[in-house]
Amino acid sequence: MILLGAFLLSPTSLPAAQTLQILLQESGGVYWETPFPETASFILRHCNSIYEAWVEERFQADRQGRIRLTGVKTSSPAVLEYYGLEASSADWVSLSRPFDRLSLLVSRRGRVSLLADQESLPLSESLPDGTRIEIRVLAAPE
Repeated sequence: MILLGAFLLSPTSLPAAQTLQILLQESGGVYWETPFPETASFILRHCNSIYEAWVEERFQADRQGRIRLTGVKTSSPAVLEYYGLEASSADWVSLSRPFDRLSLLVSRRGRVSLLADQESLPLSESLPDGTRIEIRVLAAPE
């Protein structure tokens, strides 16, 4: 599954034991990183490329850095159906889907942006169209 989006970290006042990173898949280089508390979540926000509707996807990571999709929010019933959800609300719909890797295609069409600690990083404007990135959470050293 390819996801497009933006992030919102919350809360930032917790001790950071992990690191949230964005990697450029072609080079493997780190494009962006920030401390990431174990109890935090991040949100990918994007325009769904099939239904042209805004979507927010909430993710959390466990202590080993494994990422899990825990919620989806959109006003589009078609997008909810795309996720296999039957809810018709614009509120958060809970789910639990694990990801081994979280890969994204940054595109102008998807209007991908990153919100972290109330700051915005417009990935669609700062990276070339078609850039493939990977989002990962590095586990805290033991």
